Amino acid sequence: MIASPDLHPPAFSASYHADPLIELKQDDENLSSLRAGYNVPSLRFWMTVPSAVVSKSESELPHFEKAASALKTKGWPIHVRSTGGTICPLGPGVLNLSYVNRFKFADRFSAAASYTWFCNKLLQSVSHFGVAGTVGSVPGSYCNGGYNIVVSGKKLMGTSQRCVPISRDYQEVALLMHATILVSADKERLCNIVNSFNALTEQEAVVAENALVTLSEVYSWGGKEQVKEMLIDALVEAFHPSVNTWEYPVSNC
Repeated sequence: MIASPDLHPPAFSASYHADPLIELKQDDENLSSLRAGYNVPSLRFWMTVPSAVVSKSESELPHFEKAASALKTKGWPIHVRSTGGTICPLGPGVLNLSYVNRFKFADRFSAAASYTWFCNKLLQSVSHFGVAGTVGSVPGSYCNGGYNIVVSGKKLMGTSQRCVPISRDYQEVALLMHATILVSADKERLCNIVNSFNALTEQEAVVAENALVTLSEVYSWGGKEQVKEMLIDALVEAFHPSVNTWEYPVSNC
């Protein structure tokens, strides 16, 4: 089990309409710097232009270059990320959360324990909307795993992580924890991108929009922008309740 995360206040930032390559590079740099002791924990929120991210293993699939070229022509360029999982489309209405911190484990690193800690924070943020979420797999959703945040049987958030050791026994590690959150996205469009990629790379998986749900669908009391800002405030409170949610810097580019 996790003993504790580093309790230093995280550095906060938010960027919208961003270049996914820059954001992915920033994640890797933050993780490396924290591991080396050159940085403090960080919590970043970012949204990108239309694009998709894949794992390194997917970039080695047959016909990957053909699929990447076809999706780029459609306005959805593909980028490779350092965390695992399968293709995940990004863009308008999709909020990304990147959390980088050091963790000490009672024994040694446990992916299940770290995912559980992370998902509990995400569930705490969802509860602010009067929504009861659970953690689990959702058949028919893209980038499906065992640690989705699920509402009414549908996927609201997906998660991934990357671990690098600090101590040789893996009792102390640096973790990059990532969540992709459907705030107000066009679910049909996202599923079409995933299904096109899977077909072009000769994968049998087919995803469906009825396996997904957006936060705007389950909470209809505000506009899309208001729901996004409310969620960011709730996430900041969940990951560091002593921080004033109105004081973190925001960049619009």
